[in-house]
Amino acid sequence: MFERTVHRPLLLLGLLAGVLAASPVLHAQQVRRPAEVLGYDPAATARLPAWREMLFFFEALAEASPRVRLDTLGRSTLDAPLVMVTVSSEQNLARLDELRQVQARLADPRRIDSDAVRDSLIELGRLIVLVTAGTHSTEVGGPLAAMRLAYQVATLPTPRAARIRDEVILLIVPAVNPDGIDPVKQWYESTLGTPWLGSEPPFLYHHYVGHDLNRDWYAFTQKETQLLVGRVFQRWHPQIHHDLHQQEPTGARYFIPPWLDPVEPNVDPLLITAATSLGTRVQWSMLEEGRTGVAVAALYDAWSPARSYVHYHAGVRMLAETASARLAAPIEVAPEDLVPGANVDPRVSSWNYPVPWPGGRWDLADIVGYMQSGAMATLGIAASERATWLRNFVRVGRRASEGWDAWPEAWVIPPPVHDGPVPLGETAVAELVRILRTAGVEVRRATDAFTAEGRTIPAGSFIVDMHQPYAAFAQAVLARQAYPPQRQHEGGPPTPPYDVTAHNLPLLFGLSTIPIHEAPPVGVMELLTAPPPSPPRRVADLSGDPAVMVGLYRPWLPSPDEGWTRWLFDTYAVPYASLTNDDIARGGLLREFTALVIPSIEPAILRFGRSAGDAPPEFAGGLSLDHVAHLREFVEGGGTLVALGAAADFVIEALDLPVEDFLDGLSPADFYAPGSQVGLTVDTTTTVGAGMPSTTAAWMENGGAFRVRRGGDMRVVARYAESPLMRSGWVVGESWIAGRPAVVEVARGGGRVVLFGIRPQYRGQALGTYPLLFNSLKRRR
Repeated sequence: MFERTVHRPLLLLGLLAGVLAASPVLHAQQVRRPAEVLGYDPAATARLPAWREMLFFFEALAEASPRVRLDTLGRSTLDAPLVMVTVSSEQNLARLDELRQVQARLADPRRIDSDAVRDSLIELGRLIVLVTAGTHSTEVGGPLAAMRLAYQVATLPTPRAARIRDEVILLIVPAVNPDGIDPVKQWYESTLGTPWLGSEPPFLYHHYVGHDLNRDWYAFTQKETQLLVGRVFQRWHPQIHHDLHQQEPTGARYFIPPWLDPVEPNVDPLLITAATSLGTRVQWSMLEEGRTGVAVAALYDAWSPARSYVHYHAGVRMLAETASARLAAPIEVAPEDLVPGANVDPRVSSWNYPVPWPGGRWDLADIVGYMQSGAMATLGIAASERATWLRNFVRVGRRASEGWDAWPEAWVIPPPVHDGPVPLGETAVAELVRILRTAGVEVRRATDAFTAEGRTIPAGSFIVDMHQPYAAFAQAVLARQAYPPQRQHEGGPPTPPYDVTAHNLPLLFGLSTIPIHEAPPVGVMELLTAPPPSPPRRVADLSGDPAVMVGLYRPWLPSPDEGWTRWLFDTYAVPYASLTNDDIARGGLLREFTALVIPSIEPAILRFGRSAGDAPPEFAGGLSLDHVAHLREFVEGGGTLVALGAAADFVIEALDLPVEDFLDGLSPADFYAPGSQVGLTVDTTTTVGAGMPSTTAAWMENGGAFRVRRGGDMRVVARYAESPLMRSGWVVGESWIAGRPAVVEVARGGGRVVLFGIRPQYRGQALGTYPLLFNSLKRRR
């Protein structure tokens, strides 16, 4: 249950509703604006409030207005309150539980037995619109816009605002990542009056994953995504998710869908059409207000469920990206400084960008104003079409419940296999079922063996029937992806996807799942009410071992891969400490550490770090020759150095290893693997490959393929598969890596270097290759 922050009796709500409905202007006067509560206007003064100040405003708003309710959803990673603000009419808030039950029935058309019942529920129901902000804490405008939006919808006496309150239940999560609000504020204030005013902070603004918190909407590894899915999405089933973000300062001023191709094939076409219709009208509304530089159908695709949970739950994600400044500090952008992006040139008028922004001053007030304008347009348009949105919501759920022709009848997740240095199979199966259940997917367990398509499905298997409202989510994460190849021109280099191209969880988890095309027998299945218990996340001879201490490199240019690695180490109780440039410069690493890990960071960033003009001196620079000398001393003295993904090339050069990356010098037109899943064969007789299956899948993104120079001492731990190589996603030039070494162990003096061309711990999801990393960190005996 929610922790209720503000609650008043329904009788009082009813009495206030009668008075205030008759006097909306009086109501608006009783409720103070954000600037009045805070004592300053953040947007006008370029001053950032603390999280406690924002909470104080929302508490004051909920206390003063019977149209506002404030709930605490739970606690964040660092134990801050993660809150949700509900804004609607007094009448709607008085029957909020009833409206939530209506919404639950609309979300599951199997509970609607006639068109008459459907129409009655639509008449009773209200449109649920979720607005989220503050996922990325350096995008400082979102929480401020959320404060203004809540006040505006609650108090404005205009017919448009009244209609929004009557037809919509507006849910606002003003900071998806409240932990980042205060550190970014403090960093910004420390840069005032300095040459690096408003620069990016030298830390991840989410404790573990930084920017990648917005890549966790299908694996749900972090507390924040777990809370929002469990206590907002699955509780309220929003039809529209308006997601406030900021983008580069030198492009369009604002983006709203329609989306660029490709669209993930399990997103219902009705949802894409709805986003296209709504987004273009939002653009029209903003242009009517005189807001230039608004783009649609540019920059962002709708491929990955990692960014778009609601697309697989009968809702529409309206990503709203506003141009940034320097945190809260204003900037000047000359017209010639505007930079073209995918499908938009911000200097030139086009069908999807009809009125260019002329350039000039851009500040926090502009950012908040554009965000507020876009959100109000979304709410106003959607409110005028409440019944249409609810009817299509039911239609999408019904189509999923009937099953799509492209889907199997069911997916089978075989029972876990117990092997390896960790109970990998049991952990992976439990994790996969947990993810499906978190997303509202019904999962059953086979109580007895049965036969399907000529094969025996053993008792204990988990079954996902593909005739249910959220079958699209199951298909998206259980099936393999075939990303549509995109080229900049015929025969030219590939067009980079917005993010990665694969999201198949069984491959990441080292599991085999089975699609079956005949309905499994009902009599041998029971519906799960809870996921199976997961075994403790422990690794023999590593977790809590006092003889082990890992040093994890943390650069001053924040690296999500470093954060994911830290999350993995904490999850599995791997003894470690973070290492900065200063820590390495002190030398004597062997006295403290048995192994060092450099996450997947581009070689240029490792070498040069941040420029002196973009950060205080203590946060500038990278790994110099002196740092490298201490790394070499560590390895030659008997330590283990592990380089992941893109970092491997830096380590090869820095330590002058007798190894080459076969991919060096190749252009993207020759070889390109932009976040893809590839086959891997493992030498299980090696210490690093011990306990692994001989064949599995691995994540490749900015990685390498190795070969040893003459006279080198290298042992191949794993190779890329010969054929088929690409298992899910998109790979250009497979032949360049097929059969070549992907993970190697290189002797150097008394120690060793383990080079990973793959990302064995990718975004906390690659359970199937965790053992390769864990084995490389164990103390050699």
